[in-house]
Amino acid sequence: MHTAHTWWDKLRQAYEAELGYVFLISGNISDLFPLNETFLTLKEFVATQLSGREIVVFWDKAAGFTFGDEIIKSLQEPSTGRPRPSIMREKFKSLITGDAAPSSSSTSSSSLLASLGGLGNATDLPTDPERSFQLLEKLISTGKLTEKKAALILEYAESILSENDYVSVPSVTLQRWASLDSPLRGTGNPVILIERNPERVSSAVKHDDSNVVGIHIPRPNRDEHQKFLRWATKAHVVKFGSGLNAPMVANLMAGLRCKDFDDFCLVAKTTRKELDERFIWQKKMELIEKQSGGVLRVVRPKHGFESIGGLEYIKEALRVQVAKLRTGSKTTDKGWILMGPPGTGKTIIAEALAKESGVNFLMLGNIFSKFVGDSERNMRLAMDIAAAMAPTILFVDEAAEAIGSGEEYAGDSGVGNRVRGMLQNVMGDDANRGKLFFILATNYPNRLPPAILREGRMDKRVPLLVPDRETRKKILEALCTKYQIDAASLDFSFALDQSDNWTGAQLEAVLLRAKQFAEETPTQKLTTEILKNAVEDYIPSRDEAAFLKMSQLAIEFTNSRRLLPPQVRPQP
Repeated sequence: MHTAHTWWDKLRQAYEAELGYVFLISGNISDLFPLNETFLTLKEFVATQLSGREIVVFWDKAAGFTFGDEIIKSLQEPSTGRPRPSIMREKFKSLITGDAAPSSSSTSSSSLLASLGGLGNATDLPTDPERSFQLLEKLISTGKLTEKKAALILEYAESILSENDYVSVPSVTLQRWASLDSPLRGTGNPVILIERNPERVSSAVKHDDSNVVGIHIPRPNRDEHQKFLRWATKAHVVKFGSGLNAPMVANLMAGLRCKDFDDFCLVAKTTRKELDERFIWQKKMELIEKQSGGVLRVVRPKHGFESIGGLEYIKEALRVQVAKLRTGSKTTDKGWILMGPPGTGKTIIAEALAKESGVNFLMLGNIFSKFVGDSERNMRLAMDIAAAMAPTILFVDEAAEAIGSGEEYAGDSGVGNRVRGMLQNVMGDDANRGKLFFILATNYPNRLPPAILREGRMDKRVPLLVPDRETRKKILEALCTKYQIDAASLDFSFALDQSDNWTGAQLEAVLLRAKQFAEETPTQKLTTEILKNAVEDYIPSRDEAAFLKMSQLAIEFTNSRRLLPPQVRPQP
């Protein structure tokens, strides 16, 4: 085995140290991987890396047996429509029948294969797991460590080892192969499982005593993207749009697979267009939402802190986090919880932070799916994508509802706790500090799981309350900047007098209504009188008791005196 990637290097090192005999590869399976001067699929990559072995077998339930030299020949030679002779296939048949050489395999091979499946053609090999595994065990239990005779790659592990499968022939066989008494011990023949949906693979080969070595393939980083960009644009003869270069496109590609950009190139080549920023962003947003099962949504914030009126003490604290995020500082907070009534600026603060910092901004949506295993899969993919896009801000709106309280309900089968556990592990991982910054927004912090609230996951719990008169004025001025209204020509006195206990969202609604009223006049200019008419027209609707309760909870759950609003901050 030769070093080509960090993940492949980990597999090689574990193999050489004899840490296990069975390896389970997961993660970014469906991608293209660099080798020498080209990029290959995972199957082609593994076949090439193991080509020095006498027999390399790939097996799955649909295609059955495929041999490494067949895969490599398909790369090296153009398709002729005729089957290519496989030396590995003939050696395999010779081995399982006990013949000395491939040339004498015909008669005895026919006998054994017929006994295993009653096959009409002696050149066929079985595809069903039970009979196939009988042949495969004979292969991988043969040879010595120094010979490096064979390797077995089992694709689509979830189809062979379905969830909760502990007793089928493949499951028991693989458990035995991975055990301390494995028939693979001393043979030097590795078995590699490739899983595309880990949540649907039996835990029989994943528990602590199984001795299966897990290998996770991450999504490509920016350096890997740049290497692929150079290869892909040359291979497909496409160009970047005006103002774009490889490093810029590599930044745009953060979170995506190399294969995704390969598809972009094919589209550009077919339509004879350049790859411009708008096209890449549009496709990126579509793909990340699709690949994460709708859990993630990419957002490009348009406004920074200038769009936030008041809250200077919060903006200043966030500027500190901005500077640290840009450098990946290990003293960056892992995340903040923004608490308070609706309309007090939780979402706009999160978006403004992303705009100011210039880092990627992802919104984490509904993490639960009605399909078995999909909730865990979607969360795993979402966190893999977020890590590949780092530094990244992840925003969870209505967090108490999105994440849940941690209490199970009938029919949940533990899915909620497993998904929350995955999210909490990412939040609490010190390795993600300075890379991932979580912002949770909630009206009811008391409904969040206690594990989310504790320090070490979310460092700050910040209350956002109904603004006072001075802050309301600053909000109106900031909104005028946002909507290109001349604030200097307006007198806000009446609006401020009438808007006691209004939120920033309600002030924005009134200002937009005033702008609409102005557009109905001949001059289309917003005046103080028109603003007054809009204030008088507006009827605020809210549950005062609920607002008061949310404000009280926000103050009660805060863990920073510096981040309390001045009007409720304890005086020394």
